[in-house]
Amino acid sequence: MNSQTVPGKYLPNQYEAVACGLLLGKIELNRLKRDDVYTDLCLVEQGEMGGTRVDNVVWNAEQYIPISQEVK
Repeated sequence: MNSQTVPGKYLPNQYEAVACGLLLGKIELNRLKRDDVYTDLCLVEQGEMGGTRVDNVVWNAEQYIPISQEVK
């Protein structure tokens, strides 16, 4: 589980990139493998509707391998 506040508002075509970036941060922090298959991922946008907090899943994946190259 990873919960972080990300500044700004993102467009729907940017959600996967945001989720991948957050996952890569978690991978780095916990020294996990980049080429493992990660399961049950979701990106949640929090907001308010009528004074009530609302969580809206904007991106999800049952299985996901973050596509990236580590730069040193």
